[in-house]
Amino acid sequence: MLGEVDSAIMDINVAGYRSDLFNDSWCTVDKVISYPFSVGAAVNHNADKLERLFRVYLKENQAIVTEFAQNVREKNATQKQVK
Repeated sequence: MLGEVDSAIMDINVAGYRSDLFNDSWCTVDKVISYPFSVGAAVNHNADKLERLFRVYLKENQAIVTEFAQNVREKNATQKQVK
């Protein structure tokens, strides 16, 4: 169906940080992929509207996104030091 997203790859940190966006029955986890850390999201098919909404959100919330990225970077650096 046009305008619907049938799958997405979402970084667990983003999903956890914005759990208010992903805590409803419309979103289910099909598979967890163990892979080195990365940040972002990928969507397929006709996701133009979703992409625009992501871009608007990122532009309007730069401080939140930057703070989140810094926290993740610091957490990863601390975990590497512990190992």
